[in-house]
Amino acid sequence: MNLYPLLRRPLLRRPLLKQFGYRLFPGLCLCCNLPSGRDIDLCQGCEAALPAIGHRCQICALPLLHTAICGECLNKPPAFTNIIACYAYQSPVAELILALKNHRNLATGSMLGQLLADRIRATIPRQQYPNLIIPVPLHWRRSLVRGFNQSLELARPVGRELEIAVARNRVKRIQPITQQGRNKDARRRNLRQAFRVVGNVRGLRLAIVDDVVTTTGTTRAMAAVLMAAGASRVDIWCIARTPLEK
Repeated sequence: MNLYPLLRRPLLRRPLLKQFGYRLFPGLCLCCNLPSGRDIDLCQGCEAALPAIGHRCQICALPLLHTAICGECLNKPPAFTNIIACYAYQSPVAELILALKNHRNLATGSMLGQLLADRIRATIPRQQYPNLIIPVPLHWRRSLVRGFNQSLELARPVGRELEIAVARNRVKRIQPITQQGRNKDARRRNLRQAFRVVGNVRGLRLAIVDDVVTTTGTTRAMAAVLMAAGASRVDIWCIARTPLEK
């Protein structure tokens, strides 16, 4: 087990201290288990091998043969402005996400969050950053069983790296919904009235952080309630995007 990320966690709040921490405790790549040689637990070779999406929908980031707007977004425009996804949901990204989600590997969550923050820096000018980051919430029953929220564990390093506040309780999941194994239509029906906004978001630019976007059902539902509550813009930031369901 790689203990270095856990030992470094108090040092990650400021860039200089973060670099100093990695000099004291050199990182190990979470993919190949060799020294990463830099201030992230992922070596350059393994990062270069992560699955890029390539052509995608300009709104929902769905992988496509050509960059365009997909039929789903044309027929049913979402409340969110767009999705920024780091990678396609393929190996080894899928295994890294499952290590966080199913095995509570928080070092993996920190590393994936750093990668997402790097993607945001390369995509969005600082003056266009959102006012708040909102992780996709778990219902309290699911949170009690799981003991943590993987979206929050991704949002924390993103907020820290980009210096954006993370509002963990601004949206509540009010229905204990399980989406695994359901098709797109069933997921959409399941998500109606699933979320409630807590507090004032009027006029704010918001970014929802999630691990994987599959059908966009969850992100559409969350964005809809936030825009209805007065948010000026909602974007989705995620680690991975799945291909079109067959």
